[in-house]
Amino acid sequence: MKWIHLLFLASLIFSSANAKWHQLKRLDQYHPIKDFNLKEDILYMEIRNYEAYQKGGFLKPKDKKSYDVLFKAYRVPLQSLSLATQKQFKEMNPIDSHLDTLPLEDPIQGLGCHSMQNIFLIDNKFRIFRMDETKDIYPYIDGIDTDGELLLMLWLHSPVMLDSIYTQYERTKTGFKTTMVSANYDHEKQGCYDSYYGVTHDKNGKILSKKLIKIKKNPDPNSCTYEVMVPPCSQ
Repeated sequence: MKWIHLLFLASLIFSSANAKWHQLKRLDQYHPIKDFNLKEDILYMEIRNYEAYQKGGFLKPKDKKSYDVLFKAYRVPLQSLSLATQKQFKEMNPIDSHLDTLPLEDPIQGLGCHSMQNIFLIDNKFRIFRMDETKDIYPYIDGIDTDGELLLMLWLHSPVMLDSIYTQYERTKTGFKTTMVSANYDHEKQGCYDSYYGVTHDKNGKILSKKLIKIKKNPDPNSCTYEVMVPPCSQ
């Protein structure tokens, strides 16, 4: 009975230690209303991706009217707003982006091929705002209280998200710890390998440190190509 009691205590300790860690899904699997707490005066928010070209220190859209919506969260669905507001919002042009703003750009999709992102907001006075820096979004998200909000901020702060995924997290006194998995093809070993990293973040999701934990072979030959949130641009 004593051994059973010790095993029971050990299982409780193990469960408690792992209870701090929470599993993460894909960003588009979180509900746009329930999983994101926008500030009370914000009705709708979306992040758009534009095919772009580089000019000096800026990225400029090839076509200001052509874009993909990468993410959206809202208190009120866009289609429930007036047709005039919808039209104005959809036709709003992006801001030219500095090369060091939103890190979702992927300049290595082909020679001279770039993408750029802008965040668009509608407030309760039906005013429309545009921004191109991650820090600009902080005032409009009411803290990081949900898994969806955390993954959004991790995504915005992490250029590695183009070929990596976050699988789990735990809260700390100063921010968050996460596990990040990156898939890479090893040409010498002729196989796909997953690299597991322990990552620390500040309270806004910005990466503070990243340490390799282990490398594990993945038996799935297609696992090296994760589906990314940013669609590739065309030449």
